[in-house]
Amino acid sequence: MRLKNNFFLVLTALLVCALAGTAFAQFDGGNGIWSGGSAVGGISIDAKGIVKNVVVAPNLQRAKLLDGTAGDIARPSKLRSISLRKLAEALDAQAKTGKPLPKDCLFLAGMTQVKYVFADTKTKDIILAGPAEGWRINAQGAPVGMVTGKPTLQLTDLVTALRSANAVRLGGGTISCSIDPTSQGVQKMQSYLKTLRPTSNIKLVATNIEKAMGLQTITLKGVPATSHFAQVLVAADYKMKRIAMGFEKSPVAGLDSYLKMVNLSKQGMDSPRWWLEPVYGPMKRSPDGLSWELGDGLVKCMTEQGFLTQNGQLQGQAGVKNAGAEKWANTMTQKYPELAKKEAVFGQLQGCIDLAIVATIIARYQIHKQVDWNLGSLMNSKGLPNIAYVAPKNVPTKVSVLGRGGKNVLSASGGVQMNVWAMATKTELSDDVAKVSTTSLKSAPGWWWD
Repeated sequence: MRLKNNFFLVLTALLVCALAGTAFAQFDGGNGIWSGGSAVGGISIDAKGIVKNVVVAPNLQRAKLLDGTAGDIARPSKLRSISLRKLAEALDAQAKTGKPLPKDCLFLAGMTQVKYVFADTKTKDIILAGPAEGWRINAQGAPVGMVTGKPTLQLTDLVTALRSANAVRLGGGTISCSIDPTSQGVQKMQSYLKTLRPTSNIKLVATNIEKAMGLQTITLKGVPATSHFAQVLVAADYKMKRIAMGFEKSPVAGLDSYLKMVNLSKQGMDSPRWWLEPVYGPMKRSPDGLSWELGDGLVKCMTEQGFLTQNGQLQGQAGVKNAGAEKWANTMTQKYPELAKKEAVFGQLQGCIDLAIVATIIARYQIHKQVDWNLGSLMNSKGLPNIAYVAPKNVPTKVSVLGRGGKNVLSASGGVQMNVWAMATKTELSDDVAKVSTTSLKSAPGWWWD
């Protein structure tokens, strides 16, 4: 859309919020109610579910109370083990006291990744094992490792994954988040664009397009919209689009915005669609089905070209590529591990994927039945209620103005999509996995050990 002074509009469906932080959970008095305190840094969600961006100063006192920088738990470990049975028992005992949950429980003993799942038929227990380290609460409110900078896994996300596993199976095996413009909004925008003249006031045009497009819709599948897990999905989608469309500078070198890669000198409408999707290798399992190793995984940025339908819907064209969008997606994939250390939400997304796969393995292969244990309060919401947030429902459209080029860029629907059921179904036999279990299944007095 060429307007006066050679300015051009960039239209993008963006979520205006900040990073998903940590859930400061506690048991409320003697009622056993697990509630969220300072929950998601930078996100303001009103009673109607409309998400807005806010800048909130970190609570340094609370952050200090929740860091794990002292004691044995702060010692880096290549393989830390967690007993889910003993963890559940510790949570039950804490609930009876009415005191806040211990920080080691909140952040799963500093574990940053799940590498193994073991079923212990002798003790009727399920063991998770992976690297761990001490942590601190960063300025974004997220618990991150003192050595690697990777976000620690969170109890609330583990609980959500376990309790949602069967629903995920019945829903097609996929957990997803998408942010989409409404057909009515797109139609109003198209009608408004037809009225523009070369001399139109660019700032007024941007404002009017934002009004025409109105609120866009957030759709979450597989996990409760009120969960911290869902907040991570939404925030990761938002952050990706915000970087792609140049609303925020990437914190890592070499990841420029899509707007710097695309040829904006050509006229017309450009509607790339991006989404994040995990790609994991086969899961290794022992012949007896009691030991599992998660495959090597990465989060990949996917893309396809979008288009506007006659009724104003914005859809992706499967298999149709956009060279500029594909270049940006490949760069995003390459830089993702580095980005996950700079922007905690991308590391939290990777952690949520791990926990979702763990929950799927347990549900898909009935691990809990093999050890004759129903996972106790980790599955029972009466014993350990879910942390509840206001569900994000809508986000405002945001329009940017560029001083070069000749093309309109409208970011089509995208989001995050993980088919965890399919990933957990890809398995291969391995005798080596059972050998690792001999280390992780040793007797220990507490619920975690190295």
